[in-house]
Amino acid sequence: MQADPAAKPASNRVAWTTVGVLTVANSFAFLDRQVLSTLVDPIKEDLGFNDTQVAVLMGFAFALLFGVMGLPLGRWVDSGSRRAIAALGIALWSLATAACGLARSFGAFFTARVTVGIGEAALAPAAYSMIADLFPVHLRGRAVGVYTLGPATGSGVLLVAAGAIYAFYERNGSPDFPVLGVLPEWQATFITIGLPGLLVAAAMMLVPEPRRVDASGPTSIPLGEVVAHMRTNARVLVPFMLGFGLLTIKSYGISFWIMTFLQRSHELSVAESTAIYGPIVTVCSFFGVLLGGTVSDWLLKKGVQDSRVVVALGGNLLAMIPIVTYPLVENTTLCVVLIAAYYSLASFTTPMGPTALADITPPRMRGQLSAIFLFMVSIIGLGLGPVSVSVLTDYVFRDPNDLRYSLSIVPLFTMALALVCLQLVRKHYHTMAENH
Repeated sequence: MQADPAAKPASNRVAWTTVGVLTVANSFAFLDRQVLSTLVDPIKEDLGFNDTQVAVLMGFAFALLFGVMGLPLGRWVDSGSRRAIAALGIALWSLATAACGLARSFGAFFTARVTVGIGEAALAPAAYSMIADLFPVHLRGRAVGVYTLGPATGSGVLLVAAGAIYAFYERNGSPDFPVLGVLPEWQATFITIGLPGLLVAAAMMLVPEPRRVDASGPTSIPLGEVVAHMRTNARVLVPFMLGFGLLTIKSYGISFWIMTFLQRSHELSVAESTAIYGPIVTVCSFFGVLLGGTVSDWLLKKGVQDSRVVVALGGNLLAMIPIVTYPLVENTTLCVVLIAAYYSLASFTTPMGPTALADITPPRMRGQLSAIFLFMVSIIGLGLGPVSVSVLTDYVFRDPNDLRYSLSIVPLFTMALALVCLQLVRKHYHTMAENH
């Protein structure tokens, strides 16, 4: 689909309204991706799974086609209606989340989680491409920062709601669903959370399709040209994708297990753990994401062309102390303070990867390269993050209550490697940034 050269750029109101809808969609995406992590022990008790099986469902099953489907979807984004692609993905993952509530076996649960991943694979390439066309380069960090507030803040509120829904069903019994009847509380929670996403899909279809900045280019860049671009710029793109992927191991390894950790090590209920974790994500990540995006834009104006990478390096370097120590402290209050400190600092990184990629990528390749970036991040971070923690717990420590040690060890090593990779990126980043 070639842009109309006569089309007018989107107004500021339309641009930020579009970002608002995308942000709400991103909130539901992260909630539907992560709600399983709030219900680990009830699911294990009902279905007889161990930590590693649950981790496969949390990470690998989701990442399996989330990464793979992102590639053709990214290509579709570069030539098709991005709002329609996003809406279709929202509807699919919402129905698949509800389907998780019908699972009574590992295979059925795995299939539903894979389908959630397929649906969510459509959102990010469409969103990053739309935002890049809606905002000039000096405002992209802030706009992407607002979009990433979806998982950073909106999902925190929704996770509290998820915990409250489960607690309500636990106290009063789950509703008598038409055809399905009365289900276990955790299954009823999945259904209750999944179906409202269909309303978000409808809202997505109401936003206008942004005018493409590159109106004279081909309908879509051939994949071979994208591969050639990556090969030419491998000294930047390889450590770039590896570095942000390793940081995602830390992100998903912690976020998928942290509520279970609070329930096991600090003897909190599902509702209590989500009531603590949700506000931390909402408040601390809100300020961290906005500050990270704003600081990177400010540094860029001051001539620091690799400002996105600098902010990611600084935030995660400072975050290493609280992230390694919070699982080991016995005092619940101190533990919560350290978790909040970690989220405040590490969330600087949240908008940096996609924003940096948009800065160094030709406009007609953004959808495909965003999809490749998400593929690498999802395979490394989502695929390995939750499982790396559970494997240590199940097969090294051999005690579910030793989850705390796994949560300290995994980020220590993966964050150190990630920071080395991002430092390598800085050596040649400016060359790509100057060309785009």
